[in-house]
Amino acid sequence: MQRGIGLIGLAGFVVAAALIGWVCGRLDQRVFDDEAISLAMIEGRGYSALLGFYLGGGDVHPPLPFLWLRLLQDLQIPFWLQRALSLAGAAAGFALVLDMLWSRLPDRLCRALAVVLFLGAPLLYGMGASLRWYPLLVLPVALALWSADRAGRPTLLTAIAFGVAANISFLAAIPALAYGIWRYLIARQFDPRLDGRFIAVTAVIAMPGLLAFAASLPHLPAQAESNILVALGITVLGVAGGYGLGLTDSVFAAPFVFLALAAFVIALATAWRRPVDGLLAISLIIVLLCLTLTATGFAKPRSFLFAVPFLLAAVMLGVSHYGGRRWFAVPMAALSIVATVASLWLLNFGERPFKRNLHIADEEVLAVIRQHAPPGETFVMSSEPSLGWRLRQEGHCVTAASLPGTCEQTALRNLVMIDDGTFVQRPGLMNAFLAMSSRHQQVHRQVFGSDEDGSLKTFLTTRLVPNWLVTVTIYRRD
Repeated sequence: MQRGIGLIGLAGFVVAAALIGWVCGRLDQRVFDDEAISLAMIEGRGYSALLGFYLGGGDVHPPLPFLWLRLLQDLQIPFWLQRALSLAGAAAGFALVLDMLWSRLPDRLCRALAVVLFLGAPLLYGMGASLRWYPLLVLPVALALWSADRAGRPTLLTAIAFGVAANISFLAAIPALAYGIWRYLIARQFDPRLDGRFIAVTAVIAMPGLLAFAASLPHLPAQAESNILVALGITVLGVAGGYGLGLTDSVFAAPFVFLALAAFVIALATAWRRPVDGLLAISLIIVLLCLTLTATGFAKPRSFLFAVPFLLAAVMLGVSHYGGRRWFAVPMAALSIVATVASLWLLNFGERPFKRNLHIADEEVLAVIRQHAPPGETFVMSSEPSLGWRLRQEGHCVTAASLPGTCEQTALRNLVMIDDGTFVQRPGLMNAFLAMSSRHQQVHRQVFGSDEDGSLKTFLTTRLVPNWLVTVTIYRRD
């Protein structure tokens, strides 16, 4: 039996993914909202202050990703290289799952399809190069399960990797729980000495993350903000389209999603056989647990990046058990390529964005503000955090959504309002703006970007989603 893709295959996969990300502009993408929030949180905070803040429940996330960002900033690593490191780590996790899958596939056709699906996963490029925690989680999760799969039991590396993953995100509980269900309930392989040591080591290393989780429990309900149908739709579109395909653009991915769903159903049917394959069982459990979380209203598909290679593994194992797989694999590969190319193209050039703030033309917006409202004379109020973060770097006094304040609201000559369509949904920001703008006169207003799906999004979500991405309004006091 063929072992796997090997070290050369692993390295080749990572290099290929990094090159695709670079060619498609993912290493030069703008700092978007969640990234700006992370970067703002580490400003002025040392390692001990960050630990104290996140272990004390200051945020819903464990501390490790922020310590990592702090280290990269201290080393003065440029953003493009930070993104390359994120993408390389996520791609390495995908490659490890592909390595586990390789020997389980029956022929070259299935292996070729697996390479196409794994290397072309849209979410790997849509969010894999982010300055956030989700690409960081992929590698330790994959490494933990890869090591256990190779050894046929939980190893010390499995325990360490799961422990590290728990300090990156609480969602590490999903693959850890999936492995526990597989080993202890399905395979019924409990060795008191071996598994006791595995659980103990995992718990000790995961302790900071567990403490942060306990302290952040009051923040968790806010993570479930959508009804079941909306959350499910957002999750499917986000995973399949990789944040490049908007609502209308989803037509490019729909045929592939249909075939992948059929293969997943075949995988589910196959799992009832005995003995059930470990990778198949764990992959199915991970996906089903993610769907269960989505059913609570959790609509953040980028957070499920770690689960995408296991979803693809389940799909491929379903294809491999289908008798007419040649007639299944060839169209699936072709449709996958169509969806991936469309997603990567529209990430940069689409006018029907999935995540609107990925498409804001920063330099155009900043050029207008520089022209009409220089630093030192301007107070900025922004409902879009990344533009607020950029302007703060340039010396402006800024109050922005989700960013900690750094200066008082002073009576400066110029007042700039940056609205991404959510300004009126932020009462604190809106009231402060109304109080200040009463002493100023509007001198300039400009609209940037377009969202051709704005009306459709308004209809589906019942929230007003404008057809523009950002408006900049400048006021001046004589």
